[in-house]
Amino acid sequence: MDISASVAGSTQRVFELENRDTIRQYLDTYFDKSDIADCVFLHRATTIAEWSQGKLEKTLLKAICASALRLAPTYHSEASPAHNWIKQVQHDLVNHMGDMSVPKLQALMLVIKFLFSMRFTGDVWVLLSIASRVAFTKRLNYERPAIDPVKQECLRRLMWSIYSVDKIFCGGIEDLTVILSGTSPYLSRGQLRSLDLELTSFEESLPDELQLTDNRLMIMCHSEEARTYTTLHTILFSSRCDLHRFLISGIREAVSPEAVGQTPREYIDYCQQQCLQTALKYIDMWSKVRQMETSSRVGTPTFAVVTYQFVKMVDHLATLLPLHGESSLPVIKQKFMDILLIVSGSRAEVGWVGSCITDIENLIPRLGTRHISPGSPSASPGTLRLQEKLHRRSKHAFAPDDEEEEDPAIRPPESNTGEEIPETTLESAVLGNPTGQDIWSFPVQGDEHGLTGSTGDGSLGSFSSMGYPLINYDSINSTDMVFGDQELGFPLDPFDLQMNAYTDANAPQY
Repeated sequence: MDISASVAGSTQRVFELENRDTIRQYLDTYFDKSDIADCVFLHRATTIAEWSQGKLEKTLLKAICASALRLAPTYHSEASPAHNWIKQVQHDLVNHMGDMSVPKLQALMLVIKFLFSMRFTGDVWVLLSIASRVAFTKRLNYERPAIDPVKQECLRRLMWSIYSVDKIFCGGIEDLTVILSGTSPYLSRGQLRSLDLELTSFEESLPDELQLTDNRLMIMCHSEEARTYTTLHTILFSSRCDLHRFLISGIREAVSPEAVGQTPREYIDYCQQQCLQTALKYIDMWSKVRQMETSSRVGTPTFAVVTYQFVKMVDHLATLLPLHGESSLPVIKQKFMDILLIVSGSRAEVGWVGSCITDIENLIPRLGTRHISPGSPSASPGTLRLQEKLHRRSKHAFAPDDEEEEDPAIRPPESNTGEEIPETTLESAVLGNPTGQDIWSFPVQGDEHGLTGSTGDGSLGSFSSMGYPLINYDSINSTDMVFGDQELGFPLDPFDLQMNAYTDANAPQY
């Protein structure tokens, strides 16, 4: 239904004075416009039935209606009462924290998603912490096979929504503490390889309709599942890049110079090549999406942030690109410009993405111009030491700004000068491995022969025997993997709150 007329009203409209026909339009709009990728945890028929009988929690109803206004095509924050309504819901929930029922927890998650879509602030961070703790207290991380299947699925999705948003918000901060002491990342190559193979196993286990091929990309991009499909592969590309990016000097997630100095040059080259090849595949996928002229809504905040990260990867690794061909810098720049047209669509939908998109626009023309000025002074050792002690989260990560990062001594302004790039290039490696094939040649403890491939029974079996358990995704049921009680190894059950530091080791089972 069209709620354009309702959206155009005053920002001071009182929700309680809205008539039932308008409320019903809000409910229909919410369920019609919500994307499956947003993990909708409310059941449409049940929610509307409870509302019609006067049984729906008032804060949840108001949160749904505010969310519906935000999802409307004609939504403008200045002229819509949606923001006032959602802040009222937030106020009511925070003032009655001791009475947090499941419907109120659902309302709280709608508040978090609404505020997050506008601007990430400390409020959102704290509210999510409250939601996580309430979910744990109510033991939503355990199955309840005796309850109604619809309610059971709603609880599953609610828990999954809390968990997934929490992982998005973490901004990788926890990971940055792993190698801050100066230890060479080469010593943890076994774990990295295990995760790499795990990711490959997951990708290969996807159903045929979700595989990333030209034919499937064409079909999916003109379907209702376009956003979900592209988001899945965007996150997969980002995950593979995150595995290897810590050895790219100049980025915030890079390990310390001492750690780099203790790492074999071949391993540094390998990780940088993996990042670059992943970036090229990501660029190729989204360039094709642009050429398909899909009318589906595929842009998301995650898409914008990941695109920014890959632009930075190419910026730092531009010396590894060939001089000519589809992977040359001029071609990559043009593809990024094509992708930018899709990314820009998120600017109107999610306001805070604007600064990220602006940075992408500014970076693309400067790709490949990074250099060291002959007379430029390097950062003082004291400043570098201070930076290394901080959690240097990635720019545009989903995390609140740190006050300390505003200090120029801790966070120097970014520029194209004064940032070192690797002195040696890998042109020979690019020429010798033009397809970007994954060639692993770094033996780890317990592997006498070394591993040279990323797939195949030999590789997976070797790592399983070395203490890095891998999941055979083809042999398990996806529902069991997410909600079952099996010990599946890593990646772990998303509802294992002990693994995610939500609880302690002695928590009793449900």
